[in-house]
Amino acid sequence: MAVIIVRALNLNASAETVSFKDNSEVSRWAIEAVDAAADKGLLHGYNDGTIRALRKLQAPLDILLP
Repeated sequence: MAVIIVRALNLNASAETVSFKDNSEVSRWAIEAVDAAADKGLLHGYNDGTIRALRKLQAPLDILLP
């Protein structure tokens, strides 16, 4: 989902990588988009410091844009 949003908004990641506890679950082809979305405040993750990349989208609340 982050890839779609980042490409649609034509965003670029900053030089600093955003670190979530479960970054290892993010596909290599999507990690830059996750970093860009987090850097721009579009992706915040969960209170436990994860983004749960392997979890399926369940509801419209899974996608919140500021």
